[in-house]
Amino acid sequence: MIWQERTIRIEQVPHQADWLSAGEREAIRTTPSDRGRSAARLLAKQLLAERHGSTDDFRHIHIESRDGRDRSTRPQAYIRGRLIPWDVSLSHSDRIVSVAVLPIWNGRIGLDLVEPAALAVGRLKYWLSDREAERAGDRFSTGVIWSLKEAIYKATNEGTPFFPRQIDTANYLRGTEWSRIERHLRSQGEATASMNNGWELSLNDVDGTIKTLVWCPATRCLRRLPA
Repeated sequence: MIWQERTIRIEQVPHQADWLSAGEREAIRTTPSDRGRSAARLLAKQLLAERHGSTDDFRHIHIESRDGRDRSTRPQAYIRGRLIPWDVSLSHSDRIVSVAVLPIWNGRIGLDLVEPAALAVGRLKYWLSDREAERAGDRFSTGVIWSLKEAIYKATNEGTPFFPRQIDTANYLRGTEWSRIERHLRSQGEATASMNNGWELSLNDVDGTIKTLVWCPATRCLRRLPA
């Protein structure tokens, strides 16, 4: 694969803050709800240090995911204050943490984790298009749709809020292709597909958590929300 990723259970990540940069310590509190956020940053720093090879002190790596107006935006990675050319995507559920990194000249990535068992399906259906609602037959399929929405948003986010109905996953996968990947994910725990807009999709069932990663090749990343 062209990107590098790492996925582990949250309890396997050291629960300490001595590897956070000064800016990250200010942004990330030490409450239980921030455990996943800090764990994702540690995994990302491990990958970036391995690939970039310029530091052995994770405090020198800073991952910024807020813009100058304090809005959530695409994570950017800095080593000793210098922006490095890597695209970064982070995600965590209550049990799993996952990260992916990609050299920016290879495009963009978006990664998301969803636990179908924890979904409030009734509330999520409001945010589905009619075609998505037809595909959302149960918690599992609804989880796949929602994680794909989130992954597409993360791959295209430039500081805009997340409006789920603006991302219709049915525009990206034909009905027959959707049926195939859902069947493979249920039976084999993994599936891949080429999306209608030329992006690549990778899906995995990780201990009951759906991990969805979309890769937008550099030649296809000209529009924020390609249909």
